Amino acid sequence: MVRCEPGWTCQQIADSYLSFVQRHVSHSTRVTVDFDGYNSSPKDQDHIRRTNNSCCDRQIPPDVMHLTPKAKFSGNTYNESELLRLLSSTFRRHQIIVEQCDNDADSSIVDAALTAADDDAVGVRAEDADVFILLVHHSSDINHPVFVTTSKGSYNVEKIRDALTERQRRYLLFSNAFTDCDGERENDSIR
Repeated sequence: MVRCEPGWTCQQIADSYLSFVQRHVSHSTRVTVDFDGYNSSPKDQDHIRRTNNSCCDRQIPPDVMHLTPKAKFSGNTYNESELLRLLSSTFRRHQIIVEQCDNDADSSIVDAALTAADDDAVGVRAEDADVFILLVHHSSDINHPVFVTTSKGSYNVEKIRDALTERQRRYLLFSNAFTDCDGERENDSIR
């Protein structure tokens, strides 16, 4: 997880996120970080619900000490957007590619991973079950392995896909949507 100590400056928090990313991709030649957008998203209801326990809009200059508790700070979508702006500039200074999605980033992450798997093995770091489910569903014609790494381990997408029956593969997206793991509904943009 990302360390965030009380009294750290906003830049120290961004550097902690940078260290987290660098620690998990130290062997990679190309690193891309995709961020969810906060314009209009399937997660809007979650954002609205969380906003009831949020703080006011905050500016995020790098050298200012951050004292607001994380839950209150991130309950405000403006604050989330400002933090993503700081994280993006920090990552870009370290040659990490940043993609800021308009909405939910899941489809963008999966599309990029499947495209990259045409040329080389791909590693995706995601705690999001939707990303994993989408990769399993859409990975039938990739040339190289795709691995999903979570805090619980690393998983070969192709091996998991091959372990499923045809019927399980056919109903995978429906089952995921019906159980509403993360609310992913728009899969048309992926292969």
